[in-house]
Amino acid sequence: MGRDLGGHAAGVDALRRDGIVSAFTIGFCMGGRMSFLASTLDLDLSGVIGLYGTLQGPWRNDAPAPLDRLADVRAPVLGLFGGADAGITADAVAAFDRGLTERRIDHRIVTYPGAPHSFFDRKAVDFVAESAAAWDEITAFIEKHSTP
Repeated sequence: MGRDLGGHAAGVDALRRDGIVSAFTIGFCMGGRMSFLASTLDLDLSGVIGLYGTLQGPWRNDAPAPLDRLADVRAPVLGLFGGADAGITADAVAAFDRGLTERRIDHRIVTYPGAPHSFFDRKAVDFVAESAAAWDEITAFIEKHSTP
């Protein structure tokens, strides 16, 4: 994700012209990674939400790792992770949380023990309680960070 904001800025500007003051991003897996990275762009976002967004290592679209861009985060962050997600380690989640804390970024990181990757979308039927709790986190985060 380069610094050329092109369509990203145009999209947020269009929302603001339509009277929408609060703008959030949300994504799952790769989209969660992209949502976290959106907080590093100069978009004046109200917040970013990532569900099991990968935090480290290379990615197929050459997007940087969120852990490598912590110094550039400019928006509140909500990160929701599955404790049984083999692709996102507890150490990576802890490093993300610690990095946001050290930089005084308003954030909330929640890990659902026993929940796998995609617990909220493709496996929601099997993880009803975790999905309901994640939805409550999302709505509370949006409510907290929305401008009236």
